[in-house]
Amino acid sequence: MKGLGCNYEAPTFGARYPDGTCIDGYMWDLDSCDEPGGPLYGGGDEPCPWCNTLSFIEWRGDTASGNAHQRRVARRAMVAKVRAWAEERSSFPPAPRPAPPAPPTPTPRQVRVRLTDEAEEESLDFYRRYGEGNCSCHLSPPCGSCTHPGNPLNQAEDDSAWVMGNEGEES
Repeated sequence: MKGLGCNYEAPTFGARYPDGTCIDGYMWDLDSCDEPGGPLYGGGDEPCPWCNTLSFIEWRGDTASGNAHQRRVARRAMVAKVRAWAEERSSFPPAPRPAPPAPPTPTPRQVRVRLTDEAEEESLDFYRRYGEGNCSCHLSPPCGSCTHPGNPLNQAEDDSAWVMGNEGEES
């Protein structure tokens, strides 16, 4: 289990003193070793209430009823309650949970800022020749108005006609 394990120690296996310790997210009986510092033989079945809280709640058999939202709210309340109970029982302050990673900073969206100088010249040439457009495709398609590189409809489809910049920045 990746990311589990803390220094949680508490009365777990029937003693009034801290007889259980968390190893890899599960509680082990500190009284189960034959020699000081030796391997622990008992435990490993009970999830740690501090760092493996959801598994601990499932292991105890606590379930919430209702629709998905109600169950989610009840589960969050159970997690908070179990963690407070576990912290109160612990002989050492349990290791804090690592902070969630920061959300990635959004990259600015590229937007068209203005026409390039060349496209601006083509646009001026289009308006000098055709005004607002003088399509004659109904006579002989495609007409010069429609195929002219300065036609606003053609420039709207051509990213190379535009200077790009970040959204919200002034050019």
